[in-house]
Amino acid sequence: MQRFCALLAADVSGFSALIGEDDERTARAVQELQTLVQGVTADVGGRAQPLAGDAMVVIFDSVVAAVNAALRVQRHLAEQEVAGLRLKLRIGVHFGDVLIRDGAAFGDAVNVATRLQTLARPGTVCVSEGVYQQVRNKFEETFIDLGYRQLDKASGPVRAYLIVPRELEPGRARPRRR
Repeated sequence: MQRFCALLAADVSGFSALIGEDDERTARAVQELQTLVQGVTADVGGRAQPLAGDAMVVIFDSVVAAVNAALRVQRHLAEQEVAGLRLKLRIGVHFGDVLIRDGAAFGDAVNVATRLQTLARPGTVCVSEGVYQQVRNKFEETFIDLGYRQLDKASGPVRAYLIVPRELEPGRARPRRR
């Protein structure tokens, strides 16, 4: 079934190093993180896709909901450890037509979302220009224009914007809850 949707793609920054240090603890932390992401995204209408390792893709009917979920997850990780680890995600958000088959999403929009995620700094969200146009006046966060980027396996250059959660912006106190 072909449908238009917003996509959130995420992965754990430094995952390979964490696995090399302690694979059991890291696997437990990633499993706990995936449960957290599923819960946060489900609260705003997201549906997590089945993936292996530290990769996560979540489908949304709303671009605003996808960005809201991404920022909520980043805030949570900035405030709390997961299974005793201070994990950081890189998140990308894009929207477009995707093919959904057996619960998994396929298509150029998925590729763009996962490639945008690679442009994000740990703890931030990278969005395409289309997403930026939809959400720029709905959030108080800082949007940093990264310009046009040629993304691997994407059909053409994509203008990207980095969103820094306001609590993590330079000059603001970092939350210290556990």
